[in-house]
Amino acid sequence: MKRRRTARRKWTADEDAQVRAGYDATKPISAIAAEVGRSRSSVYQRAKKLGLACLRGSDRHRVLSSIHNRGRRRSPQTEFQKGHVPWIKGLKGMRLSPATEFQAGCLRGQAARNWRPVGTIVEWRDKSQHRSHGQGRGHRGKLRRWIKVRDDGPPKKRWVRLATYLWEKANGPIPKGLRLVHLDGDTMNAELANLTLISLRELPAFQRRLNPSLEGRRRAAAKKAMKLRWATFRARRQMDTDRKQSATKDPRHVSVCG
Repeated sequence: MKRRRTARRKWTADEDAQVRAGYDATKPISAIAAEVGRSRSSVYQRAKKLGLACLRGSDRHRVLSSIHNRGRRRSPQTEFQKGHVPWIKGLKGMRLSPATEFQAGCLRGQAARNWRPVGTIVEWRDKSQHRSHGQGRGHRGKLRRWIKVRDDGPPKKRWVRLATYLWEKANGPIPKGLRLVHLDGDTMNAELANLTLISLRELPAFQRRLNPSLEGRRRAAAKKAMKLRWATFRARRQMDTDRKQSATKDPRHVSVCG
């Protein structure tokens, strides 16, 4: 059974005036609907078209008052006059308080307390680049000595390793593809006699010679990875076998001959 559609009744100017008056008097929507003889939803939709439905309470009165006062000059004596020149025109870059403004190169607060002069040597640890050899995410890098070489530029370029600084000062820049290593494995010993350059191909063998247990840990990690790979392969093969067996047992997959 189809629902019978009722004829829509157009809004008249008198009804619009009643809705506006009701909203101005902050009457409830139900009272306005009873006055105009319409439903609450119909009154709300009409008020929305009239620009009144979204305004409630004090907000509605404030907006209505602004509409009523539109175009009025509240303070002609103090408003900006046409042709008036502002006092700041032509004073771009003026310095109101040169004695207290920020000066280039001036450090204050925590920056002044953290500042160190060029040539200062400190001991820092390298950042751990990755998880390796069972040391975990919380593994801290090796302790090294760093020297400050400049005050300007990016903060990362103000400090360099003391071993690198001494080597480049005596022998020039390090060529590309070579690494500066400590012969005795002590990263705190930055003497030139303890430093040398080796290629990236020779670096793993040098590290194994310094730390024999490192090779054992690497082999254990490789063996563990191989076991995990084989276990994953066997599990996938078993899953494929079970899937094929279940497909043959399902009557919907049985073929009919003849």
